[in-house]
Parts: sequence; structure tokens; C-alpha cells
Amino acid sequence: MSYSLPYPEPVRYAPDGSPLRGDALEVPEVVPVEGAPAWNLRYEDGSIADCVVLRGPDGLVLVGTGEGYHQGRAIAAAIEERFDAPVRAVVYGDRRDGHCSGTRAVLAGHRIGRVPVLAHETWQERRTPHHQAVSSIVAVRAAMQYGRSLRGADDRGPAPLRPPAVDEPPNPLVPPTVTVRHNQEMTLAGLRVRFLSTGSGEEAALSLYLVDHRTAVITTDVHAAPSNLSAVEGVRASVSADWRTLLTRLSTLDIEYLVGTRLSPLRGAENIRDFLSVYHDIVDYLHDQTVRHMLAGMPFEDVVQRIPLPPNVVSGPFTRPFHGNLLGSAAQYCVEYLGWFSGNAVDMAPTPRGERARRGIALMGGDGRVLRASAEALEGGDPQWAAELARMVVEADPGDAPGRAALTRALRALGDNEANPLRRNWYHSAALEVSGELRLSHVRDALASPASLSPREILDGLRFRVAPERSAGTTVSIGVNLSDTGEHFGVRLRNSVLRVEAGIPAEWNAGIRLSRDTLVDLVTDRASLTELMETGAIEVQGVPGPVEELWDAIEPRPELSLHLR
Repeated sequence: MSYSLPYPEPVRYAPDGSPLRGDALEVPEVVPVEGAPAWNLRYEDGSIADCVVLRGPDGLVLVGTGEGYHQGRAIAAAIEERFDAPVRAVVYGDRRDGHCSGTRAVLAGHRIGRVPVLAHETWQERRTPHHQAVSSIVAVRAAMQYGRSLRGADDRGPAPLRPPAVDEPPNPLVPPTVTVRHNQEMTLAGLRVRFLSTGSGEEAALSLYLVDHRTAVITTDVHAAPSNLSAVEGVRASVSADWRTLLTRLSTLDIEYLVGTRLSPLRGAENIRDFLSVYHDIVDYLHDQTVRHMLAGMPFEDVVQRIPLPPNVVSGPFTRPFHGNLLGSAAQYCVEYLGWFSGNAVDMAPTPRGERARRGIALMGGDGRVLRASAEALEGGDPQWAAELARMVVEADPGDAPGRAALTRALRALGDNEANPLRRNWYHSAALEVSGELRLSHVRDALASPASLSPREILDGLRFRVAPERSAGTTVSIGVNLSDTGEHFGVRLRNSVLRVEAGIPAEWNAGIRLSRDTLVDLVTDRASLTELMETGAIEVQGVPGPVEELWDAIEPRPELSLHLR
């Protein structure tokens, strides 16, 4: 088949491989979608802000508000400059903070609460504490993927990360005030809107159909290519049913204009049908062929090597690996359906990695011989084998300097030869960590500070820092009173499990009173419990022993590493 133009252009990338998504402080250009009451916000580098503006007779509707408070301010400035109309509604099409965390800035000229913020009826339940629990490691993995730790191509030193601005609210997210369901219609700013959802696990994803304008507005459910189904930093395994449902629903509509927060607009019913039909086929092909090999008992790592793509798809634009890659999505299907165990009995209780590496090195003749083989592989044009050999030495001893140097060289070579920008960024970021030029703990602390969380979320995060070796046999309950917010919580430790409940606990051994800022200082290890009690920042109600006993069970924030363990 022929691929009709215009086709969504891929995101452009900087020389170091990081995506050019626009400076958060740069005001984007408001670009109209000719023929439709919709506008994209585009930066000079060609990237699109995560926001689509819809204009109706009575004002504006925003689908998404951008990535963070600063980009929200830039979006607000662009809208104010281009439109002489008020914002009547905000729609959260995607539950990612990167899609909806600019709302507080966008609505700064309005009163928060007066402008309705709409989201799917399952939006809040999808934002579970379990998702929050891993947000810090996800932030670090995203930094690896997007190259936030990299400078230019000729300077591999770590770049400083932007600290929060003094005028940035602690929690920029404005929760939805109105929830909607699939196929529900309502009028927003004078526009007749029908809401669409994926209809399965990612129900919180929401798209819009402007009934009177033959225009569909989609968020991140459909990207420029199906290669984007799974990014490398880690996402929920996206079963093809999620995309199939939305694509099927879109295909039943009379669409002349397809607009997206991550998609350059498509015009023409035939172009859009081509795009949706081939996209739909590729999603199903990848899923079905993965299951085909799984049913034969094929190991996961072999499945991804055994899925040839149809020639007509390979020759089209649909497999360009600009964000993820198709075979990575295949691996996630394996985990989604069958879990962690490959099915091979030898993998049931494997030898610990470090011990396996030490035994393997001994059989191969020692570190020197392994590293010489690694150097030969790199010289011979096989950086993957070179990296695998060097990794054995580092796994056996993470402090081994020659092993780390060899692994750094191999990782840089892998990155230099990688076409996928996000994988290239990961290789180069990994090389920085292995060489000692980058500490991922610093990246975590800059990108995932507890200062952006609510007091309840901060306390909940302590659940994942309980060290069993420090808390065995400890049972204690304390009350926590936030002096500046008036909130009360009960924190109970029993059997090395910490639980947090709202309100004053019925039974408690002691209580503490502190401000939210003091709580942040405590959990980020900026100040010790003893120091804060001595200065009066923490007031203890009762005897301090139970408070000290509970805090002794909480380990400091761990040193984070992905390549030196």
C-alpha cells in the first residue's frame, strides 16, 4: 500500500541523542490545524507541547497542560498572546504528570476550581499509591532514556539538573473536578464533544471527538509509530487490546482531522483510514506472533529475535524506532502473560549474579584474560559481546577499575552505533555511571524530591525504607501532627511492615508535631531525628523512645545504581 502524506513527522533529536522537546521556558508557537477548530503548540525545534487548544464559540478547551509548572507558564503565555478568549475547560487525556502537571500555571489567571478539569471516571483510581511507590526509580530511568544527564556529543560529563524554581508550587497537579465515561457527550465552550477511552486496562486514557467538526483529538494512545508501544525506561506491559479498542472506536467515526498531543495533525479521511488500519494491523501482528512463539515454549530472549516484520510495513514509516521498539514490546507481552519465570527449570533458582560471574571468570582464566577478550571483541566490531564480557568482571567486583573502564568503552561504542535515540541515551548515561562521572542518586534527588509530594505520600514512602534487619521484633505506633496543614496521621510498625492511616490513631505509644518542611528534611536525611528534636523542630508528645525506635527501623535513602551491583 502507499502511505499518504502528510504523515506525522518524528520528534527531532539533539546531537547527543536527547529529544528536542522544547525549552520549558520558551514560549511555543500556536499552529492552527487548517479546517479544524484546533491548534498545536510547537517549539522552534519542531517538538510539540503536550497540549492541544480547541476553540469554540464560548472560549477555549485545553487537552493537556504540558510537562510541569514551567511549561504550563509557557503554554499560558502562548495562549494569552494568540487568543482573546477565556479557558472554559481543561481535559486530562492522559494520567501522566507530564501531560497534566502544567494546569496550575495555565489557570493562574483564573480561579482554580472555577474552570472545570475533566478526566475519565477511573483517573484517580489509576493513580494508585503503588504507582507512586516506584515514581523515583521511574524518574531516574526516564532521565537515562531522555539523556537528561548528558551534555553535548563532544562532552560526556554530567550536566547539572535544574532545581525547582522558587515560585514553583510544591505539588503543581490540579486534580480533576469532573469525571466522564466512554461515549459520553457534553458541550464545552460551545463545542459538542464525545469522549472516547481505550476501554480496558488503561481506561484512564481519554480522547475526544468533535461531532460537528469531524475532528478527533487523541493523547498518547497513538504515537507516530507503533514502535512507541513500549519505551525502555519501563512502563506497564501494554496489551494490544488497549490499542485495538481505541483504534476500532476511531475507525467507526467520520474523521477528517486527526489531532494529537504527540502527533502532527493528519488531514483527509483516506489518509487517516490508512494510518489507523496499518497501525491496527501492526499492533495485532506483534501481539499474535509473540504469543505464537510463547505457545511453543520459546525463551523470552529468543522470542524477540524471531518476529520478522512484513515487508510492506518495514518499507513504510511505522517501524521507525524513535521512542521504543517493536521487539521490546514483544518482550513485555511475555512478562504480561507468563510472569518472571522463563519456564526453563535451570532458571528457577539461579546462582547469584556475583557468584556466577566469579566462577565464570575463574573458568575463563581470570580477569585479565576476560578483559583482553573484551578488548578484542570491541576492536573487532562487536561492542555487545565486549560489554557482556566486561560486565562479568564488574559484577564479580563492582570496584574493579580495569573492568569498569572496559565496560565504559563498550557502552559508549554501543551508544555511538545505536539508531534509536532513547537507547543511545541510555548507553551513554550508563557509561557515565560506570565511569564514575554520574551518580544516579543525585539524579533521583533532583528529579524525584519528596518536596513535591503531600504529607500522606511522604509518609507512605517510608514503607519502602523499612529494613527488616533493623526492625525485627519492633511493634510501635506513633501519631503524627502536621503543624502547618493541621493533618493527623497514625504510623504503625509491626512485623517489619509500616502502615499509615489518616487521623489520630486509637492507640499510640508517642506523638510528634512538626511542619511539612521539617518532615521533608527528615525523610531526605538533611537533618537527623536527634537534631530536629534538639532544635525543637520536632516536638515529642510523651517519651521519645518509641519515636526513636520507629525511626531506627527506617534506613537512609539508598545509594542508587543500575550498573554497579
